[in-house]
Amino acid sequence: MRWEFPIFRIGPVARGAITLDLSTDGVPELLANFEALVAWEAMRRMPAPAIPGEIAAAVGASTAQVHVALETLTRIGLVETARARRGRATAYRARRGPLVVTFDPSDPKSAFRLAAARLALLAHLRRLGNARASRAARKGAAWRRESVAVLPLSGPSLETVRSCIDRVDACLEAASMAVEQEGHGTPDGRPMYRVQVAVDPVESRSLALPVVLLMERGDAARREAPQPGIASLSTRERQVAAELAAGRTKREVAEALGLSFATVNTLAVRTYRKLGVTRRAQLANALRQR
Repeated sequence: MRWEFPIFRIGPVARGAITLDLSTDGVPELLANFEALVAWEAMRRMPAPAIPGEIAAAVGASTAQVHVALETLTRIGLVETARARRGRATAYRARRGPLVVTFDPSDPKSAFRLAAARLALLAHLRRLGNARASRAARKGAAWRRESVAVLPLSGPSLETVRSCIDRVDACLEAASMAVEQEGHGTPDGRPMYRVQVAVDPVESRSLALPVVLLMERGDAARREAPQPGIASLSTRERQVAAELAAGRTKREVAEALGLSFATVNTLAVRTYRKLGVTRRAQLANALRQR
């Protein structure tokens, strides 16, 4: 049985996310329930509804343990019963999508609940046996974000991932150029960060925890709000978008608008993200539909 890291992060709300609130009865207990979380993740990876025995085999637990986990997951709405197959026990279907757990920062109990949730998730990491100790960054300069997902990829969906990684590469290129510009003549006393993106195949029989995304209620509501599209672009972003849609390279756009390549690159990345596109043809189409 292979073990995988869980997903524990604070970041944008993914489309199709499942939202629960930390103050809801049963949610803190769910985050502390290792067996329920791994059972849910195993079910989310299964192509069809599964019976308890199949789930137990997938996570290496007893059928009795799986029944208890299913009761917890069903009560909180993460699992539902499916039509039973002839001659077999009741099957269960898991809701898919990352799990967003919201909390109210003004609630005095939120700090305790949030700390307990984080400790529980970290304890799950240690239980998986793969927890990696990370060196703490300098005080006041720590910034850490981990984003991992297990996805069935092929054809267009794999191309989408590749396009997204290309955009990350563009961001890193722009950041590198910015570092070079601001570093001239100044002592380099800044903390170092490693930015890494990896796409690895996952073994079919692997044990993992689901995505868990912790977020303030108001922040979650803002991030879930639909983007206004073209109206969200700044004047410069519109100019860069028009030039790119016309077929010019980023260096040509930089020369035409009197901007640096790094600035054009940053504006392009922002524009693609706001419009939800990954290719120039999609960009041109979005501009035509304004």
